[in-house]
Amino acid sequence: MIKRISIEEFVTLALKIPVLDVRSPGEYENGHVPGANLFSLFDDHERAEIGTIFKHGGQLEAMKRGMELVGPKMGKMFAEGVEKAKNGKIMVHCWRGGKRSEAVAELLSVAGLEVYVLKGGYKRFRNWVLDTFKKEWRPLVVGGPTGSGKTEVLKALSRLGEQTLDLEELADHKGSSFGRLGNVREVTLMQFENDIAWGLQSFTDLEFWLEDESRNLGKLQMPSELWKKKINAPMYVIDLPRSVRKERLMRDYGSFPLQDLEESILRIQRRLGGLRTKQAVQALHAGDSEHVLDQLLEYYDSAYLHATQSHHSGRIIKFPSTQFHPEEIAARFLVAKRQQQA
Repeated sequence: MIKRISIEEFVTLALKIPVLDVRSPGEYENGHVPGANLFSLFDDHERAEIGTIFKHGGQLEAMKRGMELVGPKMGKMFAEGVEKAKNGKIMVHCWRGGKRSEAVAELLSVAGLEVYVLKGGYKRFRNWVLDTFKKEWRPLVVGGPTGSGKTEVLKALSRLGEQTLDLEELADHKGSSFGRLGNVREVTLMQFENDIAWGLQSFTDLEFWLEDESRNLGKLQMPSELWKKKINAPMYVIDLPRSVRKERLMRDYGSFPLQDLEESILRIQRRLGGLRTKQAVQALHAGDSEHVLDQLLEYYDSAYLHATQSHHSGRIIKFPSTQFHPEEIAARFLVAKRQQQA
């Protein structure tokens, strides 16, 4: 049985039923439905070839060549599709819900599977992603200068039952010049948006917590609708002594190779200034981590203060702490939130 479903049905069912993305590997890598299985009908070269035939020879010639390419794969795809199905059900989509998804759906329906095909395909999913950002979300922002432990407090809020969106995790980037250290995934902008929307749609209401990030995380950029809501949202600021933040930064970054750390410093040379950059690099190679951190925090703290004053128009509440205990800070945030909302 084959059933063509709307994007609303697809998003709900995708939490229960496996999704097969039958587009080419290149299309999938650029952006896909979170959790979808790559199940290509054609590889990138074959897709390009068929596109060329369609352009110069028409649809019939393209379909003939497509059948020639698919024929030898059908047995393997049949077996793999049956294996991936759950309780006899599977979902399929291509770019626009056209020939590729139809072909795979027909193949798997022969096995007696219930096959759900997304009407409009991945293109419709992308429209849903962009529409998701337009909802009246009510973010609450975890703020604090570099080394404040915003991520740990965000995770503590999640453990306390709050809805949280970890943009750094989705981007695989910590948001500063040092943000790529220790991270290996290359996330595309399209996939970043897909993952954000997928996280948002899992929430039961419109209020959630996220970190105070700049709009750019490495090469990625926060969706404009979400950014506008974030800069107008209440900010709960972790206010730790610089000595405590330096200890945390030493722990988080001190084990990375000197070459990687130097490259990270040099990436912000224009903003640090020539003298401060030179002093920081010299201190790094001399093993004087204290001086390195002093030089960098002078810049980062000033930049954070300027960004907060220039770009954040929401209410700002500071939470001074002499030591870093994420569960305690998160609990204080929740008390303050309830008081503000009372």
